[in-house]
Amino acid sequence: MKSLAVTQRFDVKRNLALVFLVAMLLVAIAVSGYGNSPAANAGKSVAERMKTIGIIGGVSWQSSIEYYRQINDLVGKRLGGLHSGKILMYSIEFGDFSKQERLASQGNWAPLRKTMIDAAQRLKREGADFIVIASNTMNSTADLIEAKVKIPVLHIADATGQKVALK
Repeated sequence: MKSLAVTQRFDVKRNLALVFLVAMLLVAIAVSGYGNSPAANAGKSVAERMKTIGIIGGVSWQSSIEYYRQINDLVGKRLGGLHSGKILMYSIEFGDFSKQERLASQGNWAPLRKTMIDAAQRLKREGADFIVIASNTMNSTADLIEAKVKIPVLHIADATGQKVALK
């Protein structure tokens, strides 16, 4: 049986539209200060209102690059000038991760889940307001991470569904 890494590797060209949709939603959330009351945002600069996005990356460094680039490009376009997103990224070392993917394909998800939870905890400790997982496959752990780490995790399926509903 092929590993998840081989069968579900992130193809940047094929998934660029999905990354763009997710990035648009992330920017909207981050830039607006979503979740803060209007009184809490009053008198604050854009940078002070902006949420910090935590990205669990490295599952495929190619997708991590695209999330980072798209978010910053959209923030710059939305706010102008030299503005960029407030982003923390934890990059998972892919060599060890691919071994954990092979275990998961055999039914042992514990090491993979432990790695994802650890990455989310690191981002939360460093100040992320919410997390996005720069991997299609690993978004399957979003609910588990949110429950264990107690920080919102934006699931790519939710982001995509919201954008489709707007059309």
